[in-house]
Amino acid sequence: MQSLITELYGTLKHYLDDNSSYSPFVVKSIPNTPKYPLVVVKEINNNQVEQTFGNMETLDQLAYEIEIYATDKVSGTKTTSNEIATELQSLIDNVMSRYYCMTRISATPTPNIDKTIFRVIMRYTKKINSRGRLI
Repeated sequence: MQSLITELYGTLKHYLDDNSSYSPFVVKSIPNTPKYPLVVVKEINNNQVEQTFGNMETLDQLAYEIEIYATDKVSGTKTTSNEIATELQSLIDNVMSRYYCMTRISATPTPNIDKTIFRVIMRYTKKINSRGRLI
């Protein structure tokens, strides 16, 4: 059985490949030589929040962070990094809410050191039981 982060990464990669106009590069960690637009998928929290008597079943709180990095593109007409990030944000939100029933707790444009790169950090959360079912 594959981990949820591996499944989530694969689903997002395929969905964005099939539905985005911008062919984003989807990864699990920031690469040494990034390609743009870039989508980074990370599990940022996985903690046990409840357990039954005798530890027969547990309830874990999961949190995922998805970072979008985009630069302006010119092909015919100029497409701004903000437009690219907005499309990717919408597609990612669709996967996370519809396919995984996760709750978005934030989606924040975040200043980047390199001012030519537009960056958005999205965070999602969900509880999962010890049988691996999202609840």
